[in-house]
Amino acid sequence: MRKSVSSDVVFCRFLFPGIFILAVCLIPSCGGWEPVPEKQLPRAMQKKLQIALDGIVAKYSIPGVIAGVWYPDVGEWIKVAGVSNTNPQMLMNATNRFRIGGLTKPFTATVVLQLVDEGKITLDQTLKSFRLGFVVPGEDMITVRQLLNHTSGLFNYADDEEFIQSSLNDPARKWTPAELVRIAVDHGPYFQPGGGFRLSDTNYVLLGLIVQKVTKRTIGYEIDRRVVMPLKLKYTFFPSTPITTAHYSRGYIEADDGTLVDVTALDPSGAWAAGGMVSYLNVLELWAPAFATGELITAETFAKQTSFNGQSDFQYGLGIMRIWGFLGHDGEVDGYNTAMFHLPEKKATIIVLMNKSSGTSAALELFQAMAKIVFPEQFPAEEIQ
Repeated sequence: MRKSVSSDVVFCRFLFPGIFILAVCLIPSCGGWEPVPEKQLPRAMQKKLQIALDGIVAKYSIPGVIAGVWYPDVGEWIKVAGVSNTNPQMLMNATNRFRIGGLTKPFTATVVLQLVDEGKITLDQTLKSFRLGFVVPGEDMITVRQLLNHTSGLFNYADDEEFIQSSLNDPARKWTPAELVRIAVDHGPYFQPGGGFRLSDTNYVLLGLIVQKVTKRTIGYEIDRRVVMPLKLKYTFFPSTPITTAHYSRGYIEADDGTLVDVTALDPSGAWAAGGMVSYLNVLELWAPAFATGELITAETFAKQTSFNGQSDFQYGLGIMRIWGFLGHDGEVDGYNTAMFHLPEKKATIIVLMNKSSGTSAALELFQAMAKIVFPEQFPAEEIQ
């Protein structure tokens, strides 16, 4: 149970590249309402966490951020900084909703793995067998498993410059999943199926199409029915239009001249099953442990999901990342950058939400900085500065 408090405020100025904003600033950090946990992390640890947060915010000129640590029997730390909207100015609030980007992938992966449990698909079933209505090179070799763990070799359509510019020039444009796949196909693969590892949103667009083909219902409906409703994840959904009301943080990118560009109005169809969902801090705190412990799939399937590729500092399973023992995912979609990780043996969770994307994985960087402060024993000595 948490109680809220009001903080003394002063007026201060934020200087973002190219934008000079008059803002209300909370002491000791700038931001709006945040819950005060009944049991807080030790003060010395809180101070280090604050320094880490402030450093990342300054390094990447993040307009607003929400970060939280939940460590049972030790304490919690929830911090809000900056603004959710630069014009008109609105302070970030711990209850602000975010587009969660790649954190959508765990939802999509969970639905796919439930279908595996139900015997409706298999992990080694080929893409071609689903007859999606278009041809993908290598589809007779690409498997569901390879789509889930990003070893299909398919180009990431989200990296296509024409797609990026078209989205920015026409934010309201509705993209079909087939159009997104076609962009990837036009580029050719990175490597042959199973011949390497590379993150690609195209994989999860295809998985969304597979879910729809098998269930004859939309991927958004299946995520809601199979994940959101059973876990009672409020205000978490798969939107069909941009969300721009006051409860939602606006999202920003940085233009070539350093100014911030508001991209909140970008239609979510451009990210779809790979990154289109919306959620917020308290709900992700509930979802993180459920996802990281395989609560919604069988133990046998969870064992397959957590069969990882990669080094100890970054491994990838079936829609799930492992970083030095933490299980979860990070995400980036235009205007937003997120990270959600859970440490099962400590039943601890760390979440970071930012309202600026920059292609730098700033949220993942902040998560790792926070994890090293709270759980230094998880990292090699040389990783701890």
